[in-house]
Amino acid sequence: MPFEGEKFEEIPTPPEEKEKIGEEIEEGLEEEVAETESQKEIERLEPKIEYQKITDILLEEVREDKPDFEKARKLYVEINEPKEKSEEKLRQELIRENWWFQPEWREKNIPKEQVEITIGDKKLNIYNFAEPLTIEHLEKLERVIKESSQIKNGELLDRVKYILINDARKKSPYVENEEQNGFTYPNAQTIELNPPAIEFTPHRIKKVSNFEGTLIHEFSHNIVDTDVELFNKWNEKFGWEIIEQPIEKFPGGDPICYENEHPERCVSQYARLSPDEDIAESIVAALRDPKVLDPERLQFLKETLRLDKIDVVKAPEINIQRRSGKDIKLPQLESPVKYKR
Repeated sequence: MPFEGEKFEEIPTPPEEKEKIGEEIEEGLEEEVAETESQKEIERLEPKIEYQKITDILLEEVREDKPDFEKARKLYVEINEPKEKSEEKLRQELIRENWWFQPEWREKNIPKEQVEITIGDKKLNIYNFAEPLTIEHLEKLERVIKESSQIKNGELLDRVKYILINDARKKSPYVENEEQNGFTYPNAQTIELNPPAIEFTPHRIKKVSNFEGTLIHEFSHNIVDTDVELFNKWNEKFGWEIIEQPIEKFPGGDPICYENEHPERCVSQYARLSPDEDIAESIVAALRDPKVLDPERLQFLKETLRLDKIDVVKAPEINIQRRSGKDIKLPQLESPVKYKR
């Protein structure tokens, strides 16, 4: 080490050494360029994961004298409505019914994870745009799906094909200053779970986690939305009445269309919002903490849905397969879509 003020003597590099160093640098650059080109070629050859576009779907009108007429999709139109207008209506319906055509999900790019669940002859796909699910998530999910497979002969699983896990938070459309846990889209056969629903904090029904409680709640909406007889009996038995001319609105803008004669008998504040939410919350309580549920509601659910006969040990075998990256398989709508007017 030199003393202060002392300088190292600079030793000149011989010309032949400089030439050798230059050749090594050049060779290294050539190798780096070759590796980059090779990687680009691999990426070019690998199939890209892309969402199907609504414009890729062909629409085919079927006439009454054709063999496909009975199976063709019925499209309700105005008198003398142009074919172009009818087909634009149909495209908008297809967008609402198939989540992968919707801008909200397409703008998020490809999901981080796909979880494909098979139970018996039924299949359900989870597309996760948030952080990967943990083992605990999968265990709770498996239990809920096994239970759902035993309610109404597995009809619940026939009505849900997709669960979308959102990475974005949303305001509740029904409760002021609260976040939305989840939402069910019956026409799209889809359940949406928002960030709070993935947490293991207590659900409104205290003896169950928010993750498990929200799953049961959202699956239960598919009973409400399809079983009109059950819905009407529930309303009559438990004091739900339609408000003929609704004036008040929920925070999200939807009119408040029902009122209850005995709201104190509902299992949670959220159950007081409507008969739909009353049924969904009651099913969560019946499956996880029946002691907190109004005895008449519990008995009703036992008689109509046979919830007390559920035994996950006797449920069909369940297979869970996880995919990520280029292995993810996005859904596709079969084309052409045949319709009749």
